[in-house]
Amino acid sequence: MHDTMYKTVRLPKILTDEIDEIIAKNFQGYRSRAEFIAEAIREKLNEINKKGGLKNERNY
Repeated sequence: MHDTMYKTVRLPKILTDEIDEIIAKNFQGYRSRAEFIAEAIREKLNEINKKGGLKNERNY
């Protein structure tokens, strides 16, 4: 079984409102804020990785 640890982050309401609107419209199949935000972070980390910004080359 894979144990995943979680962290909490605070986001401006204007961002969460926009994410909620995307989820409500079922745009690209997002079901939750967490799913949307996790994917957005993975994409950004991969972008930084490709530019050589991180020493560890991971594929999130």
